[in-house]
Amino acid sequence: MPETLHKSESNDGRGDQTGPGILTVKLGWAYGLSLPVPDDPDPEDEMWERRWRAYAIAEYEGLQLSTEAMAIYAAKGAVSWAAGHRPFKFDVLSASPASELTVSLFVRASDSDASTPSGEYENQSIHLGLIRLNPFLIGSGKQKVDVQDGTGRVEVEVSYTQKEVPPLKTQEVWSVRGENSSGGLDLIYVEKKDTGRSYGMKAVDIGTVHAVAAPGSDADTAVVNMAPSLSLRSAIQHPFIAPLKFAFRSSEGALELLSPLASGGYLFDHLQRERQFNVHKARFYAAELVCILEYLHEDKHIILNSLEPENILLDSSGHVSLCKPGLFALELGDGDHILPGTPKYPAPEALLDDRGASRAGDWWALGIILYEMLTGILPFYHKDAGERRYKILGQDLQLPESLPSTARDILTKLIDKDPIERLGANGVAEVKAHPFFHAVKWHECLQRRYTTPFKPHDAAVIFWREPCTYQPFKRPEREQREFEGEVYEQIGTTEFPLWIPIGSVNDQSKRHAADKNASVSQDRGDDDDDDGWEFMWEPTKQQFYFKNRFTDERVTAKPKAAVRDKMSPPAVEHEALAAALEAGYSQHVFSEILRYSTNLNVRILDYDQTPDGIGMRPETRDIVPVTPLEWAVEHERLDLVNLFLEKGADANFTISPRDGPALLKAVKRQSQRLVEILVQKTDRVSCTRALALAVEQQDITTTKTLLAHGVRCDFEESDRPLPPRPFFGDYDSNLSRGLEAEDLTPPLVRAARLGNVALVALLLEHGADPNTAYHDLGGRRGDAYETRDSTIPANFSCGRVVQIAMEMGHSEIVHLLVDAGADIALPHPVWPKPVWPVPGHICQPVPRAVYVEVRAGLEAAVAARRGQKLLS
Repeated sequence: MPETLHKSESNDGRGDQTGPGILTVKLGWAYGLSLPVPDDPDPEDEMWERRWRAYAIAEYEGLQLSTEAMAIYAAKGAVSWAAGHRPFKFDVLSASPASELTVSLFVRASDSDASTPSGEYENQSIHLGLIRLNPFLIGSGKQKVDVQDGTGRVEVEVSYTQKEVPPLKTQEVWSVRGENSSGGLDLIYVEKKDTGRSYGMKAVDIGTVHAVAAPGSDADTAVVNMAPSLSLRSAIQHPFIAPLKFAFRSSEGALELLSPLASGGYLFDHLQRERQFNVHKARFYAAELVCILEYLHEDKHIILNSLEPENILLDSSGHVSLCKPGLFALELGDGDHILPGTPKYPAPEALLDDRGASRAGDWWALGIILYEMLTGILPFYHKDAGERRYKILGQDLQLPESLPSTARDILTKLIDKDPIERLGANGVAEVKAHPFFHAVKWHECLQRRYTTPFKPHDAAVIFWREPCTYQPFKRPEREQREFEGEVYEQIGTTEFPLWIPIGSVNDQSKRHAADKNASVSQDRGDDDDDDGWEFMWEPTKQQFYFKNRFTDERVTAKPKAAVRDKMSPPAVEHEALAAALEAGYSQHVFSEILRYSTNLNVRILDYDQTPDGIGMRPETRDIVPVTPLEWAVEHERLDLVNLFLEKGADANFTISPRDGPALLKAVKRQSQRLVEILVQKTDRVSCTRALALAVEQQDITTTKTLLAHGVRCDFEESDRPLPPRPFFGDYDSNLSRGLEAEDLTPPLVRAARLGNVALVALLLEHGADPNTAYHDLGGRRGDAYETRDSTIPANFSCGRVVQIAMEMGHSEIVHLLVDAGADIALPHPVWPKPVWPVPGHICQPVPRAVYVEVRAGLEAAVAARRGQKLLS
């Protein structure tokens, strides 16, 4: 019989007395699973994966973690799990043989995205079964465990590393990032680095904690040594309340309590994506919140006082998890005990007199949350606390007519300004009996037996983010230089100068210079401008050379930086072409070279785009490989552009997709003559990218030129390249792999972020979609040296154009978009459709305070425009 993990993994010789540590669980291959039967009897695994996605949820001591499949062989029912390479890790305080590890296996249809109606979701997710095991009784090494309630077996490897929990100040283990950016009043975000687990922390005055034993006792010592006392931990136990995991005594005399942040993320981050929940989904979450309040009110005599969205999370199964570590510090007894806190939307009675928090106030808070879930907005929102207080006391509740009658009725009764008449004032029974909850079987709800509206994926969860703030600052006096209409500023030292672009010259000089250069280059093709150089062949040496018939000078037809000494015959011709480009010879020489059927769709040279006198710029690509056509554009050789196009150069061919093709280089140089030639020969996607670049440069002349030639204002959904797969790092796209989502930021989004009303109006006139979506907008990464495309920070790094316009405070642009048909109720855009969430891409949730402000601003803007239309 193999030795049990309980004994074999203890590293301090204490045998069965296993102390705190880290439980690591690896999932290997699963075999013989009852995967959905495909239509094709012999399907390709890739096709199966496009239809279904397999995932697993591991649960231990109430904490859930999920993983996805890395590879699937559908015909054999075989799945390889990512948790084999990125194992589950659980923080364990005391290894108990009574604790059970379960791993549930699922597949879900790939089209069951965030917008799938909740009532239909259970048909989109299929339970394949689960495995159960005691991690401290199972044998060491890889084990094959039978699947219960299904078919097949799963390879599992469990290990336990005993490890004392260090103090919070130990930076190698703990990361304490301050107040969480979702807007929590006092919930501190903490990450445990060795397991990757996230916790919410509440600091309380240790003198008020009556559940901890007296000083000097064993329980008190346990707190000092960073493990919570048994009495503190067992005070609150509920399936929808996050347990207490750690307790620390700080040097300031406070008790720091840590509860896990459920791996499914914040409930209201999911609400952001959908804008509002349907009645089925809102009822589900509200019912679980009712169960929490019933437990606290009836069983523990606790008034929650501040039921806030920032404390409501979902676990990987989709059930509510309330993170309120302060609950575990309350003294429990016969009378009601109030959890300290200051709600953002207190009940009216709490604002009018000193009676303080009450159970009726908790039901008011539930009504506020239910209102937001059903409508997507807050009932009495105002950014200013004083104005918010005025609205709570004096404004009537406004309910959308579209809500069902039962929903309207329960909101009216929960958000009743009279606490005596408020639903719940006579106990939880009247809330549970309301027709809105008629279909709820409360016992099954409490036992977590209901199918959840959807199961979040913890890989798509972001717990910590800070609001971006954009405050113009006065630049210090530094040397600046202008090059081709761009202004560069020197940073760094005199010995090692670094130059960064800080803006464009807002005049016509750049465009005029470009067109003048292009005009001059066109004239170089005339016979009157013969420079005397000819392209010759040397039979004795078997090589090409250039000869000047005026001076008899000879130059070997090789570029300055030869790639190889021995070249095949076609490469020799390319060398000659490269040498001629470097030398800047007349069109006549190139015509001679092209008589040898030289392929023009190749990498010919590396173009150094560093401005003269500027040696190095961070975060920019200074040396860019180019084609002959792109070289001609960079040097504004209109004669060569026409020649190369005539001789077969493909205007869409480029070596560096993010910098090319040739049209983008012409737009960057603001050369109207080059733009007019190339736009007619460039594909749709590159043309729209060129339009986006013109908008980014706020070059309205080039923008008009492109639009006049029929360039489309929007990309198609299929144009956007897929993000890299999380475990293989490759791309799957019809576009070149060099493109990224930010390269396809729509022109209208760029114009809206810049606040350029004229460009926004122009694009809308030419058919730009006022509901266009975007992903990975620059400005949130915090790069040390940001390029211009990311100098304006955006909290809405993914979203729709009207949101970025409102966030930036461009009210006139918001009105233009609304008048053009912008729908502020559209759900968050999904990339790529229809899969959600996308492996490799996470749409970052917007900090709640920012999102609520933007949403309220959009609602006000729509109402104002509607009112103006009625008056007119």
